[in-house]
Amino acid sequence: MKTVAEVIQSKQPLQTIASPSCKDLCRSKAVVTLKGRYPTAEMFCKVLTPQKQSIMALDVEKTHFANYPTLTDVRLAYGNDAHAAWLVPQLKNLSECCGLKEEASVLQLTELAQMIATMYPYLKTSELMLFFFWMKCGRYREFYSRFDVQAVMMSLHDFVTVDRAAALRRHEQEELDRKTEEGLKGAITREEWERRKAVRCCHQE
Repeated sequence: MKTVAEVIQSKQPLQTIASPSCKDLCRSKAVVTLKGRYPTAEMFCKVLTPQKQSIMALDVEKTHFANYPTLTDVRLAYGNDAHAAWLVPQLKNLSECCGLKEEASVLQLTELAQMIATMYPYLKTSELMLFFFWMKCGRYREFYSRFDVQAVMMSLHDFVTVDRAAALRRHEQEELDRKTEEGLKGAITREEWERRKAVRCCHQE
C-alpha cells in the first residue's frame, strides 16, 4: 500500500470518507424515531389514516412545524414504495368524498401517489393530510364529474407555493421577532420594543 507521501508525489487523489452532514444526521434521527414509534409500515398507515385529516386543520401551525415524518422519512424507514403506499388510501378517500360519477381507478391512484412522492418528498405527512382535507372542503381546484389527476397536482402546487409558503414566512418572521426581542432585552424598554415592532408592522402593510 502506498504511503500518503507517495500518493501526493504521484498526484493521485487521496480517498476520504465524507463526514455525514447535519441534514443527514437529522434525517437518520427522524427515521430511527419513526421506526421506534411505528415498527412496521402497516402500523404507521393504521395510525395516520384519512379519518385523521380533519385533526390537522385544527392547528395548522402544529401541522406544518411539529415533528411529523416527511415522505422521505417514510420511504427510508419502510422501503422505497412505502410513502406512495401510504398516499393511496388518502387519495382514495379524496375521490370517494367528492361525490364523483366516476371515482378514481387503481391506475390513477397508484400513478398519482408516485407523482406526489416524487415531486414533493420533503412534505410532511401531516401537511399532505391538511391539503387533502382542504381540497375536500373546496379550497382548491374542482373535479368535474370524474377524478382528475392534473387537478390534484395543480391544487397541491397551489398549496405548496401559496398556503405553505405563507406559513413558512410567518414562522420565520415570528422566530426573527423572538430572537430580536431576546437580543434587545435590557438594551431598551418594553415600550420602546413595542413601538419599534408596531413600526415594522406598518411598513410590512
